[in-house]
This record gives sequence, C-alpha cells and structure tokens, in this order.
Amino acid sequence: MTTVSDRETPPSPAEAPGYAVSITTRRVALAVLALQALVLAIVGLERLGVPLPVVRPVVTVAYLTLVPGYLLLRLAGITEESRIETLLYSVGLSLVSLMAVGVVANFALRRVGVTQPISELPMVLSVGAFVCVLTWLYADRVEEDRWITLDTHELTSPTVLGLALLPLAGVYGGLILTRTGNNYLLVALYAVLLALPVLVVAGRLPDRLLPYVVWTVALSLLLQNTLSGHYMAWGDSPKEAGLALDVLRNGYWEPALAPGYGSKYTMLRIVLLHPIYALFTDLKFVWEFKLVHPLIFSLTPVALYHAYEQYVEKRAAFLSVFLYVSLFSFFIVLSRNTRTATALFFISLFAVLVARDRIPLDRRKLLAIVFVAGIVVSHYGVSYMFMLALGLVIPVRWALERLFSQAKTELPLTSPVFVVLYGTMLFAWYIYASPRSKAFNLLIGFANSFVGRLTDQFVAEPESTSASVQYLTSDFTSMTLNVLKLYNIFVGGVIVAGLGFTYWRLVRKEEIDFDAEYLAYASIALGIFGITFLPVERFNTARTYPTTLLFFAPFFVVGIREAFRNARRYVPKFDVEGMYRVTVVLLVVFLALNVGFVSAVFSQEYSTNALVEKDRIMDDGAPTEKTYFYKQYPTVYGVEGTDWLESTGVNGTTLYLSGWPGGMKGAVGHSQLREPPDAAERAEFEGRAIQREMLANDSSVDEGYIFFSAYNHPRLGNVIRLPSGHFGFEYVHTDESQDHWSDKHLVYDSGGSRVYYGQNRTAPAQATTTTNSTENDA
Repeated sequence: MTTVSDRETPPSPAEAPGYAVSITTRRVALAVLALQALVLAIVGLERLGVPLPVVRPVVTVAYLTLVPGYLLLRLAGITEESRIETLLYSVGLSLVSLMAVGVVANFALRRVGVTQPISELPMVLSVGAFVCVLTWLYADRVEEDRWITLDTHELTSPTVLGLALLPLAGVYGGLILTRTGNNYLLVALYAVLLALPVLVVAGRLPDRLLPYVVWTVALSLLLQNTLSGHYMAWGDSPKEAGLALDVLRNGYWEPALAPGYGSKYTMLRIVLLHPIYALFTDLKFVWEFKLVHPLIFSLTPVALYHAYEQYVEKRAAFLSVFLYVSLFSFFIVLSRNTRTATALFFISLFAVLVARDRIPLDRRKLLAIVFVAGIVVSHYGVSYMFMLALGLVIPVRWALERLFSQAKTELPLTSPVFVVLYGTMLFAWYIYASPRSKAFNLLIGFANSFVGRLTDQFVAEPESTSASVQYLTSDFTSMTLNVLKLYNIFVGGVIVAGLGFTYWRLVRKEEIDFDAEYLAYASIALGIFGITFLPVERFNTARTYPTTLLFFAPFFVVGIREAFRNARRYVPKFDVEGMYRVTVVLLVVFLALNVGFVSAVFSQEYSTNALVEKDRIMDDGAPTEKTYFYKQYPTVYGVEGTDWLESTGVNGTTLYLSGWPGGMKGAVGHSQLREPPDAAERAEFEGRAIQREMLANDSSVDEGYIFFSAYNHPRLGNVIRLPSGHFGFEYVHTDESQDHWSDKHLVYDSGGSRVYYGQNRTAPAQATTTTNSTENDA
C-alpha cells in the first residue's frame, strides 16, 4: 500500500499564504469519478443532438491527458516528485497508457464481435473502463493525505495573467494572419517574447515562475505557427492525418493493411493516439493537429528546464531552454510533425529521470521503461538514434568515472539490463508490428539495416553531400538566412567549446556542473549530430538537430560562462552578470532571426518563418521566397482546384504538375471521419512532372491535363518548379512559358488555380469553369 502524506494538518497562513487544499484518496477518487461521469454525459448529450462544441474538447483533453497518468503514478508508489514532475509524468503515463488501451481494445473487441473498436462509443467505454479500474485500485491501495497551497495572490497577479495572454496572442495572431494577411499582432507577440529573457536575467521575473514562463513561450510559438494557414502543411502532418483517418474510417487498426505508408502505420502516436483524441473531443483532425498536439508538445521545454536546473543555475537553465525553443525546427517543423515531436517529449521525460534522483532508483527505472516504450511506438527514426545513444552511454560513463572521480554518478539510470530491455522492445515491435517488417528488414545484414533505419526518417533521396554541409555551403538570396547560417555556426562553436571546457576542468581535477551520465549523453548526442556532416546520403538536419540538442543545449551557456571565467584573469570586469547579459543578447538575436522578427520589421526578406510575411511574399516575393512560403501554406485556391479536377476529370488521364510546392492539394483533416459517399467516383490521374524539355524552343506539354496551384498561377506565385536534385532549385515563370501549352484549353480558373486540358489545338474544349475566391482566403 502506498502512503502519500506531505503534512497531516493544513499549513498556517504565515507558513504559506493562499488557499490550502486537502488532497485525500477519497477526494481524488470522487473527483475522477465525477469527471468520468461528466465525459460520458457530454458524449451522450452530443449523440442525442445537443452540441457542446467548446466544453467537450476542453473537458476531454484534460481527462485524457492527466487522469490516467496521475492514477498510474500514485499506484506505482511515486510520491517524492515535485508538482512539475507530477504534471510531466502524469502526461507521459497518460499518453503511453492510452496507446496501450487502444491496442488492447483494437484486437480484443474484434474477437468478441465489435467490428469497429476504433470508433466513438467503443473507445469511450474502453478508456472509461480502464480509468474506473485504475480508480478502484487507487482507492484500495493508495493512502493519500496531504495539503497543497495555491497562492491566489500570485495566480491572479498581473505577471501571471499577462503571461497567460501570450498563447492567446499566438492563436489570434495566426488566425488574423490567415484571414487578412495582417501580421501586426504576431510581430507584437515576437517583441514581447524577445523581452522575456531580458526580464528573467534582470530578476524582474521570480525564479518560481520560470517553468510557467517557459511553457507560455513554447506554447505561443507553436500555436502562432500551427494556426497560420487553413490546412495542414510542412512535413508529414497530412500523411499522418491520412493514416489516422484511414484507421477511423475502417474502425480498426490492422498493420498488415498499411495503405502504402509502411512503417509509419506502426507508429501508435499516429494510428491510435490521434484517433482517440479526435473521437473524445469530436474535433476535426485539422484542429486536433493544430491545437491538441501543440498543447502536449509545449511541455517538452518545461521538462528540459526541470532537467537542466539540476545541473546549472536557474537562469542558466532558462536560457538553455530558450535556445532550444528559439530554433525554427521547434516551432515550425515539430509543431506539425507529431510523431517526431512526441518521441522528443518522451526523451525529455527520460532526461528528467537522468537528472533527478529524488525518486528511488527502482521507481525511476520503472518510469524510464514506460517512457522509452513511448519513444519506440512514436517514431522509429528517433528510436534507433536513442538506441545508439543508450548503447554508447554505458562505456563512456564508465570511462569518465574511472578517469575522473569528481564526475561520478551516484545513482545512474542507464544500465546494461536497461539497454537490453529497450533494444528488445524496439526490435520486437518493428519486426512483428511493421507490415512485412519494413521498419527493420528482418535484421538481414544487421549493421546495414541498423544504419538504414537509423537514417530512414532523416534521409531523402541520395545526394553526394549531406544536408548539413549543403546548408553551410549555401549562399541564400536572403541576407537574413545568410546571417542566421553564420549564427548557427557560432552557436555550435560555443556549444563545442562549452563541452570542451567541461572536459578540461575534469582533466585539471576541478569540479564540474554535470555528472558522468549526463555528460556522456550530451557528448554522444553531439557526436550523433556530427554524423549529419558526413556524406551518408542525407540526414534531415531540421529534425536531427533538435533531437540531439535536447541533451547538449546547456553547454551553450556553459561555453560563454567558461569563456568569461578565463577572460576574468585578465579583465576583472568580466563577471557572472556580464556573462548573462551577453548570453541574453545572443539569444534574443537568435530568436529574432528564426521567428522572422528581423525580416518582417527591418530587412523585408524571407526568413525561416516565412508565414509572418504572407502578403509581401505572395505579392512581390522572389521565386525562392514563394517556393519556401507555399510549402508551408497550401491555399484555398489549390484545394478547391484539386477538388474540382478530381470530381470532373477523366479517370486515368495524364496530369502534368509543377514540382513541390506545386501540384494538387487536398484538405486533409477537414472532412468527416467516415469516407464520403462519392469517394469511389473521384478521378485518379497519372501524374507527371513538367520537364524543362517541354518548355524549350517549340516544344509543348504533351496531351492531358495541366494543373496549376496558387504557387504556379500567374496572378499569385507565377513559378513552375522543374525537376532537379533535392538541394537544387530550377524554375521558370508561368506567364513567360504559357506558349508551351497554348494548344490546350483553359477549363478551370478560380483566380488562384488553373486547369488546362487538351490533346492539340483542335481538340474539343471542356466547359470552362470560373470561380472567385477572395484573396484573404488564399
């Protein structure tokens, strides 16, 4: 039986001013049952036709994300954690347990005659039954009797309430940008975010609020990006949503029926967790992706802050996390790539367990096993990278502890047994759960398979150089991007210096901030990132960097601190406060460059966050700017044109398309969860790329359809991207090349997308359709 007893009597007002709340086993159990009844009542009322559009998502997200995990945490006898750890571990345990319930329900219910277990009623009842069992076990085995104090004065202070407005500004800023093209609110939000680290270092924000500050900054950056635009874009979110929708439309998950996506269909984050949240919240997938995922992923920086503060001073921990969230990959790529982001969330929880030793070692290892299982079923690429790190940590830690006694880890989390257990889970899952074992290739040629799967999600078509080298040697048309490239080189150099200074202190027998285990993880993570500079096909740096930066981000601050410490021997004015001021300036500039503040306010040229300059790029942007922008921003024009062509086109006809981001665009996640009645009647085409040879001299595009999205339409993008290497960019202007399809008839024009059709100049024309869409809806 587990006993939780912080104190048996309520704290006096002198000890803890605020509102004291008694937490007992009975009260928690009754609260859970009441919330369970509320969820069932909401679902029941909506099935009877009573809409509850705001209440249902809010209540069910809180229920799914917190309740199962909290009960499991207490049942595991884990009581020594802080409130932040309670929140983080509860969310992590909830996510893993929901995926487990989904798997059990998916296979067990089908055996007893439920043909569609992944549908609303079976899933609500399955999760509800699971929570009821946990509540019964909790009430029977846990004796919880403690008091917590809520500081109502601080909760209602202008600082706390003002910080709470930042995510709302991100929400409304993204929506306003989408509807009107106005970026004023987003620019104002960026200005406030840039001021926050200055306030933290100046001591204007209390240390106890720093986790809250980290969370509001992270959530604001994520929401302002996911809510900019009508549709899912950038990366694989449309593919992820398509897989999840496939599960919902079938009503079950069957890995053997993977519709052409192979290993992605074994990632439970995609095929079960998304459907569970969609069924409970009754949100369309587009909103589940745009709202629920950022809410969960925003806790990753909070977990990192909690891990970092165990080693470095609180302000240094905050600045380390600020470096991480300032990276464009965090709020652009990972805001939309849910499987990678969820795996990183579990890694951040693992980092907390490595750093914190207040919980008994056996309980820490229990949590660690659950969280690394979450990594395995969320993303196979990250799973293999993490496996490589685990395998190397043990010998590196052993060597560090043998050579440098001051770095000894008192209670190391990583052991050979743990590594073997993780490897067994990883290999077993992707051998037996992956369709035709695609994710593991049956271990034939182990080394080749391991490296191949390690890089699979981070690799595109083969190239003669790596993405990192290509990035460093590129000469961008945007001065902002060129400056940012140099800035990234500088940041990387400081991190390497910080790690080098740490090892130098060990050699000199001086004390360091980190223990051997964390130092081993940071060193190996930096080494894994170094692989991206080798000509091993092409690692996607935008994903690999944030995956590894999780562990070595604190060494940026350490590098600056050690540089100041060494310089102080010659210049006494180089003190700690000066170090913090320099670090803040560097990080403020880094975020300003990444988030697009510099480009939107000063340089008027595109940045990594091109969305913030929507109107300028759509009206006057250069081809490279428009290409980058339209990758992130599918338009209403393109979606409507795609729908028209698929509904009226001739099945099996050849369709000529521009290179990405041209081409057809579907409104993935906007449709109903069930397959539309006319789905089988929609035309399918034989897609072909428009080649340069078709646009040379007197040549013309062959017979068939030509589809132009907003990226290609002469009124908007006016760019046709031609086939080239992944790193190459070759294009022509649409209005300068139209003679090469003048033998075809314009059969559709919405003002932002066009469709041409014909075999030759004498072919009979289809009826021309012209529609109008407002430019603000683009």
